[in-house]
Amino acid sequence: MHRQVTVYACVFALGYLKECFTSNIAVRLVEGTSENEGRLEVNRLGSWGTVCDNNLNDKLAVVVCRSLGLPWATAEAYGGAVHGQGSGTIWLDNVYCIGSESNIGECSHRPWGFNNCNHGEDVSINCLPNDTAVRLVGGTTEYDGRLEIYKLGRWGTVCDNNLNHNLSVVVCRTLGLPWATSEAYGGAVFGRGSGTIWLDNVNCIGSESKIEECSHSPWGSNNCNHGDDISINCLPNNTFVRLVGGTTEYEGRLEVYRSGKWGTVCDDGLNDTLSVVVCRSLGLPWNASKAYGSAASGQGTGPIWLDDVKCLGSETGIEECSHNPWGSHNCNHGEDVSISCFPSTDIAVRLVGGTSENEGRLEVNRLGRWGTVCDNNLNDKLAVVVCRSLGLPWATSEAYGNAVHGQGSGAIWLYNVNCIGSESNIAECSYSPWGSNNCNHGDDISINCLPNNTFVRLVGGTTEYEGRLEVYKFGKWGTVCDDGLNDTLSVVVCRSLGLPWNASKAYGSAASGQGIGPIWLDDVKCLGSETGIDKCSHSPWGSHNCNHGEDVSISCFPSTDIAVRLVGGTSENEGRLEVNRLGRWGTVCDNNLNDKLAVVVCRSLGLPWATSEAYGGAVHGQGSGTIWLDDVYCIGSESNIGECSHSPWGSYDCNHGEDVSINCLPNDTAVRLVGGTTEYEGRLEIYKLGRWGTVCDNNLNHNLSVVVCRSLGLPWATSEAYGGAVFGRGSGTIWLDNVNCIGSESKIEECSHSPWGSNNCNHGDDISINCLPNNTFVRLVGGTTKYEGRLEVYRSGKWGTVCDDGLNDTLSVVVCRSLGLPWNASKAYGSAASGQGTGPIWLDDVKCLGSETGIDKCSHSPWGSHNCNHGEVVSISCFPSTDIAVRLVGGTTEYEGRLEVNRLGRWGTVCDNNLNDKLAVVVCRSLGLPWATSEAYGGAVFGRGSGTIWLDNVNCIGSESKIEECSHSPWGSNNCNHGDDISINCLPNNTFIRLVGGTTEYEGRLEVYKFGKWGTVCDDGLNDTLSVVVCRSLGLPWGASKAYSDASYGQGSGPILLDDVKCTGSESRIEDCSHSPWGSHNCGHGEDVSIKCVQSRGDTPGRVEAKQEWMYGANAIILISVLSILLGLTWLTIAVFVVYKKRRSNLHQSNTHGTQGFQLEVQSLTQHNDDADQTNPENVYSALGMTCQESSETPYEELKI
Repeated sequence: MHRQVTVYACVFALGYLKECFTSNIAVRLVEGTSENEGRLEVNRLGSWGTVCDNNLNDKLAVVVCRSLGLPWATAEAYGGAVHGQGSGTIWLDNVYCIGSESNIGECSHRPWGFNNCNHGEDVSINCLPNDTAVRLVGGTTEYDGRLEIYKLGRWGTVCDNNLNHNLSVVVCRTLGLPWATSEAYGGAVFGRGSGTIWLDNVNCIGSESKIEECSHSPWGSNNCNHGDDISINCLPNNTFVRLVGGTTEYEGRLEVYRSGKWGTVCDDGLNDTLSVVVCRSLGLPWNASKAYGSAASGQGTGPIWLDDVKCLGSETGIEECSHNPWGSHNCNHGEDVSISCFPSTDIAVRLVGGTSENEGRLEVNRLGRWGTVCDNNLNDKLAVVVCRSLGLPWATSEAYGNAVHGQGSGAIWLYNVNCIGSESNIAECSYSPWGSNNCNHGDDISINCLPNNTFVRLVGGTTEYEGRLEVYKFGKWGTVCDDGLNDTLSVVVCRSLGLPWNASKAYGSAASGQGIGPIWLDDVKCLGSETGIDKCSHSPWGSHNCNHGEDVSISCFPSTDIAVRLVGGTSENEGRLEVNRLGRWGTVCDNNLNDKLAVVVCRSLGLPWATSEAYGGAVHGQGSGTIWLDDVYCIGSESNIGECSHSPWGSYDCNHGEDVSINCLPNDTAVRLVGGTTEYEGRLEIYKLGRWGTVCDNNLNHNLSVVVCRSLGLPWATSEAYGGAVFGRGSGTIWLDNVNCIGSESKIEECSHSPWGSNNCNHGDDISINCLPNNTFVRLVGGTTKYEGRLEVYRSGKWGTVCDDGLNDTLSVVVCRSLGLPWNASKAYGSAASGQGTGPIWLDDVKCLGSETGIDKCSHSPWGSHNCNHGEVVSISCFPSTDIAVRLVGGTTEYEGRLEVNRLGRWGTVCDNNLNDKLAVVVCRSLGLPWATSEAYGGAVFGRGSGTIWLDNVNCIGSESKIEECSHSPWGSNNCNHGDDISINCLPNNTFIRLVGGTTEYEGRLEVYKFGKWGTVCDDGLNDTLSVVVCRSLGLPWGASKAYSDASYGQGSGPILLDDVKCTGSESRIEDCSHSPWGSHNCGHGEDVSIKCVQSRGDTPGRVEAKQEWMYGANAIILISVLSILLGLTWLTIAVFVVYKKRRSNLHQSNTHGTQGFQLEVQSLTQHNDDADQTNPENVYSALGMTCQESSETPYEELKI
């Protein structure tokens, strides 16, 4: 046994050792019935996985079978997991082989492990396929049936995509059946199959000897279901047709006999040439025959044999017309074709539901059934044709839509009827195919052959001169819709009624109330010269898209009769403006309001008007009822409101909250200051229309305070205006908005402003005024000394804070100097670094030059106006910058740890945005620690800090003496969290790396040792040059090494130390490659990098020579050991081993540089009783300290002695 194993080990080593570092990829075929077939699986990183069938062709089978030493000349590749679905990783996708490759790894493919597949798309291979068999199943004879194919030991079907009859020629000829007139049918006409769908997109020329020679999608790949199974008929009978379901032999549903079954025809693309062919083939009259869609003679059952039938009319049978393949369609039986071979003179029409024989709903008889006609494209020419064909008066006949004589039932026979007027019957007009439409019976046409004169009336007004316009048509009164309305309609209507018409008006929106019954007319457009409304252009009678809320009203009153009044005021001179039209009072909307309207209204009422004012916002209360006018624009010279331009009467986009009020004799406007601590300050309020209201702070500036204080007789030279309701919110009306004063006005109403009562504010925007402000005081609150703290400003008797928008250190210069504190190195901090304040936020957007004597001299938003909260208040430190302290926290030595900075007596951290090692240089040098090789790390690698994040976007040149000299965002301003805290290492150890989780030392998850912790590397930007650097630095083969993403060897734990690693390949270690700062990343452990160290076929000089030298020595000692043991010369084995061991030791020291090297121990070959079973080649290699991928086709058992 000992000799046998030793000899085996020798031969095995000689024959197989070269495979331990080869890049050949192992493949296998699984789940087949023999070694020649099965699901294709690939071994990668020690695990077997499958291959996806995207872009599959048989060249892949050639490469795989040849690499396995199997027959390959006729090899085939199949998709769709025909040998069952695999499990685990899908290793490859989009594999494209030329056929000359030696193994699958040389074919082009997506990166290993990347795919958009599932195991239902696994590839299978058959290296020695049997001939493909075909059969026809489910037919009535041996000549017809569902086409099935035998492949891989199972029968399956064929999909009907791109089907044509050349397929049937090939199939029938291979079966030895007649083929000259054979036909192929889609749609599973002989029933659905089951199991695999073997082929799709089969395209035969017709000369092929068998189906597999036709072009087709890869075996097993398809996008079909068994409803698309192909059927074949090698000897079809003559095609028969019949008409079913009609009242006579001349009409009915068209049915076709095929393959022993009657089926129907779909109406897609239908026209009457089909009826010509069918009727002629049946020996019936055909000159005036008609084809109808939409199952006019009822729905059939069974297969739908034909679709998209296009006949010229000269064919002798329907099968000669062009059509989709038999059985292929996208229809249902609701689209079955019907045929009538009656001559067209048999078409009957009638009028139903009218009050006399001259009018009613139009109905047409086809196929023995009465149906209606749809009103699309309706005009009166149809009425002319119908009435004349019925022998009724037709000269003034009219056609109406919208089922004005009631909705019919049953079929809608005709659609899109277009008559010239000279036709003798409706059948001669153009129209859509009989029975085809997209209407409902609400669109049924009615005809009146002898209409009465059209009558109009005005209903619902207070006099005969006004009211809702109603029209009398075929026995019913109906209304008119206001679409496109203008006053020319009122001219025509009033004149036709013998009423005054020169100043008549037309109103929309049911101004005289909503009517009932039909809406007779829409889109009425009159020139004004017409004698009646029916002479104006309009939509067809009864056709509209309106409701009764759009009914037209007419007033034949002259415009001088318009009345106005003022309602709800305290005197006759003021109130809500109301206008009387059609006997009803309504209001006016405040859109585009100005005081010229007040001038016109007051003058027309005989009231004072010189100082009159117009107010919006329903300041005299909301009205009710109609809003008569909107967008009123007066010049001021008009004699009444009706002469001002405006939207049509009754048309508006307002509500009563926007009603206009008028004051013809306004009192002088009074102002007051409310809620202050003295008479000089408070909330600004204005007295108007008997009530006090406030002013909104939009566009606020101090010129307003000048005007207000001067008008109150108070000091005004240094007066100030504040927004944000700093003296409390008012209540009631907000009288003014967008007040813009020059400063020279004598009172507030002389300043420009929005209309009185119109605003887009709330009382949180109320303006306050201070006519004699105290000097502004500042203080620092909440710090550890008097030199620092939250900045607070005293204004109007209240301490408040300052917002940090636009903050920089010039503010701290001004504040500290004004407080008599050191200011040269002072700092301003945002984000409430000294805690959040309370009370008002007095200032925002403060911008100081630095030379100001106080904060109030800096530019800023109006006092009290801001868009902040107390989390954004400013803090100030007047400490000189030399007081800044830094420390390193949480490290294992004094040289490393989380970087913390002391400001305002509090320790805080630094954010890692824009981090580089220059920061580490500055910090370590300022701490008196080694700095030449110092490093800065992001991602809180020494743990997250707490409290304030003092600095962000720190950018050091490296020559700075301390951190505060580096550029940075304002103190306390950042967009980070403590997961971004910076750490520093002033004296980093050498970086170590290792491979973890592989099956051998040559592969595994890449881990890096840094600051006392092992961590992983993220795969962003990964390529194989990283593996070259890693493998070479470990003294492992690297020529064909690979780097893998997505944690191929399992997810690590602990920190992710590196990201965005980019190596050129020449680096001696990983830290020499470019990379993001240590510890900074945007990854998770699912993106950990793995490495596999593999020797290329032409390894690099030096390393290969050393490796070959000891490999040759190993082979030699094995051979000598075998011979010496066979000869009983054990001492020779020992002597040779001692010499080799010393030689190998020297070789190891000179080439491995402290790495693991190749741990070949020859003595392991003799330890056959201590090691695992050495009859297994993997165990022999384990004893050698190596791994082996078996690629020889000779089983190792054959090498045993």
